[in-house]
Amino acid sequence: EQEIIPYLSLPREELNEFSAEVLRRFANPFIVHRWYDISLNGLAKFHTRNLPRFESAMAATGKAPRCMSLSLAAWLAFYTGAFEGSAELPPRDAEDVIAKMAEIGALKEAQGVEAMVKAYLGEESIWGKSLASDTLVAAVSEAYAFLTNEPFTLDRLVQWIDA
Repeated sequence: EQEIIPYLSLPREELNEFSAEVLRRFANPFIVHRWYDISLNGLAKFHTRNLPRFESAMAATGKAPRCMSLSLAAWLAFYTGAFEGSAELPPRDAEDVIAKMAEIGALKEAQGVEAMVKAYLGEESIWGKSLASDTLVAAVSEAYAFLTNEPFTLDRLVQWIDA
């Protein structure tokens, strides 16, 4: 409602139907579409599906959309293995993307989270251009810390959204 719908160019009624359908699918316990299955080529999916709305929201508001910044941070944590169980759930993507993300992930130990996030957002081979503005680097760094400093729960997600 806040970060995607305002930046789609469909009639409001269609957008409301689309939004309701997405929420219905998420609530349906009989749809077994595991996040790991969805993660296949995840960065390309974000680039194609979400990046145009993300950029529109940033241009309109002057700040990084909070939930989509969390999504960018979640992809970074996933591709760099910064979550419990990552050995059993490695990223599945093109070899060059996996190699580039491993290189980016190595920056965390050498230079810190902010340098890693800046390299990730600045990687033109992933995004088609650099996204590494100071505003976005700060937002994704904050989101990355939120995701990796404590175990993720739905209650914590609500805290993130409400902050």
